Amino acid sequence: MHEVIWTDALLDEWEEVIVDDHRRSAESAASVTAAIRAFFPESKVERDDYQHLIGEMSGADPDDHEHMAAAVAGGAAAILTRNRKHFPEEPLAERGVRVMDPDDYLCELTHEVPDEVAATVVRLAAEKQRPPKTPADLLDSLQHAGVPSFRRRCGSFLRRSPAEDARREDGRRAASTASPFVTHRGRRPVVGVAIHSEAMPFRGLILETSAGLRVWPFQGQTSALVDRW
Repeated sequence: MHEVIWTDALLDEWEEVIVDDHRRSAESAASVTAAIRAFFPESKVERDDYQHLIGEMSGADPDDHEHMAAAVAGGAAAILTRNRKHFPEEPLAERGVRVMDPDDYLCELTHEVPDEVAATVVRLAAEKQRPPKTPADLLDSLQHAGVPSFRRRCGSFLRRSPAEDARREDGRRAASTASPFVTHRGRRPVVGVAIHSEAMPFRGLILETSAGLRVWPFQGQTSALVDRW
């Protein structure tokens, strides 16, 4: 359903800025980018694949032109960023790429696949040991990371009773002939952009917070990255 794509330029820029902002040591930042390279090697977009597009990109920050070009070359469905003013929406839309705020994106995803998102929050909270966290604790962390609407929406699903879940499942089965919400995305990947970005790949959510990157694996996917953040 979703796939995160990355480039060396993206990870190198994040590593440089996160260290300059004193949010991580150089060693810690390097371990994060090394882990992304190791766990998602097939998601890399090579510079040779997008270099010819850089000059065609617009926007106030020339550094972001490279990220936009990579998104276009990689077939990304969306760029997720809080720095939307540097990513012109209309020119990118003409190339099939949406520019979205992370909170809006996660709310949209929760609308499409609420059970999977809620189950992931519960499972990841159960895996947290340093320190232990409840699902509510984890959602509070995400709210502080800048996705308050997602925290409220996801929290509403976690508060459902078993009877409410059963009613919801009956309703979903009754509506099974309708087109599923996820079809409009197909299998096009999502790209995270610069240090402002979050991405929800099929393998999990890579979330930029004030403390650095957080990895939130989906059910059935590897959780080996979690302790690195």
